[in-house]
Amino acid sequence: MTIGQTRTTTKKEQSAEIEQAVERFLNSGGKIQEFETQRSEFRPTWEAYANSAFEDRGHEA
Repeated sequence: MTIGQTRTTTKKEQSAEIEQAVERFLNSGGKIQEFETQRSEFRPTWEAYANSAFEDRGHEA
């Protein structure tokens, strides 16, 4: 069942313009620079907060 259109015509037009601009960029010798990424551990704020509650604190009795 299709409820309705998910993207407006304006967004489709913008997407098409972006795709054309990228194509022109690459065709004129442009290059996309890629950087190596480093994998790191993601710790949500709530997890870091919860873990800090169990750390030894020298200033507390």
